[in-house]
Amino acid sequence: MILEKSGNLLDADTEALVNAVNTVGVMGKGIALPALVETVERYGIQSIAIPALGCGHGGLTWEEMGPLIRTTLEPLAATVEIRLYPPVPSR
Repeated sequence: MILEKSGNLLDADTEALVNAVNTVGVMGKGIALPALVETVERYGIQSIAIPALGCGHGGLTWEEMGPLIRTTLEPLAATVEIRLYPPVPSR
C-alpha cells in the first residue's frame, strides 16, 4: 500500500526511514530508487517512510517525482506499507 502522509517523517512509525541519496554519492547524479527496492526486498522490510526525493535541493518538483517514485515502488506495495511525504508548500 502506498500512502501520502504529512508531518514529520522522523516521527513515522515504520521499520525504515529513507534518506535522500543517489547512485554516485553527489547531488545531481540521479536517485537510487532501484537500489531502494532491492534493499527493501533483501531485508524483508515491511514499512518505510520516504521523503520527497529529488525535490528541494535536487531541483525537481513533486509533480515530476511523485509519479516516478510511485511507479518504481509499486511492485512492493502488495507487501510493504510505503508512506510518501510530499514537500510542504512554502508560505
